[in-house]
Amino acid sequence: MTHTMRAILGLAAVLAAGLMPRSGEAQSAAPDTDAIARTIVTQNLGITVGEKVLIFGPVREMHLLEDLVFHVRNVGAFPHLVVTSDRLLERDNAVPSRYDDVTDAFELALVDLVDVELVVAPDWHPSILAGLSPERLAARTAAFQPIVNRARERGTRFLEIGNGLSPIDWRAEQVGMSMDDLSSMFWSGISIDYAELGRKGAAVAKRLESGRDVLVTHPDGTDLRFRIDGRPVFVNDGVVSEADRDRGGAAILAWLPAGEVYTTAVAGTANGVLMIPRKAYLDDPSPASEIRNLQIEFRDGRVVSMTGDGLGFANYKARYDAAGEGRDAFGALDIGLNPRIRLPEGNGYGSFLPEGDVTMGFGNDIVFGGENDADWGDVHFMQGATVTIDGEPLVQDGRLMP
Repeated sequence: MTHTMRAILGLAAVLAAGLMPRSGEAQSAAPDTDAIARTIVTQNLGITVGEKVLIFGPVREMHLLEDLVFHVRNVGAFPHLVVTSDRLLERDNAVPSRYDDVTDAFELALVDLVDVELVVAPDWHPSILAGLSPERLAARTAAFQPIVNRARERGTRFLEIGNGLSPIDWRAEQVGMSMDDLSSMFWSGISIDYAELGRKGAAVAKRLESGRDVLVTHPDGTDLRFRIDGRPVFVNDGVVSEADRDRGGAAILAWLPAGEVYTTAVAGTANGVLMIPRKAYLDDPSPASEIRNLQIEFRDGRVVSMTGDGLGFANYKARYDAAGEGRDAFGALDIGLNPRIRLPEGNGYGSFLPEGDVTMGFGNDIVFGGENDADWGDVHFMQGATVTIDGEPLVQDGRLMP
């Protein structure tokens, strides 16, 4: 697929960028991309003889892409490499808008051929998409939906390397870290013990699976209640196992760095307020995209009001208004598990991954195991939140409880 999976399904942001630091940027010791590629192919995805593997990524990551191609072929599988770039996306934006709502017939045919999709998150700067109108973004998202749906129907395994934390200059500036620190954290997060991460995820999943009533609160003003009884729970531990393949759906989607447990709400049960003091339209770090005091009120599972300040709020609201059915449905709860991922607080940017951090989503919730395939979806990250399940704390002030 030509975009990061979470970004396609929500298109709230281009969530990730290239992995290798650009020339001249401060950096830690270069990662061993050959060893990383071998592990991903043989362990994380378990690619086998004869499988057809679509590999997608940016030209700046050619070294890693080449290693992935080699190791896919080395196990007797068949790789097909597709490469993108900032300039290619910019040129694509110049294509007449009358083609925005047309599903790519070639890509739809291609998805019918592949067994595995392996994505190195592209390094597009969010400002490249910020120049498109909200209506054009909505049309492109809707046009891509049949491709996403077809991959889901076929049970195509998916793994992305990036997960919104790829070490690149604009991302480091955005989250308030040096390139060296971001790169070190990223590769450390990828090299975590997947078995231990899986055990931790299973314990959290068990609590969610046995729970009914959820309350999420935060000192910033979030106070939201919903039910999760009977809803499926999934663990992103970075490995698509045989059991995951048998289960299908969201179980065969993985992101690296890994470390999160997620579920979706019972339809019609969310009531309360989600308050986000600061974020950015399309994740663009420019002042023109800043959103402040974003407040979303839910009643009986649906958005009933949305207010905010900042130059980016008008575009955010316009993009939401341009979307179709299902955009207003409360969707997902995501709990971070990875102790090696930690971001500075207070700058409006977050991640799914830090242990004890909480992510809430509404609109499209397919990647979280839901059924809502709307052409809009957004997630909101919270550090320092409290989550109770049937009155018992699962997360207390940002700390994952034992």
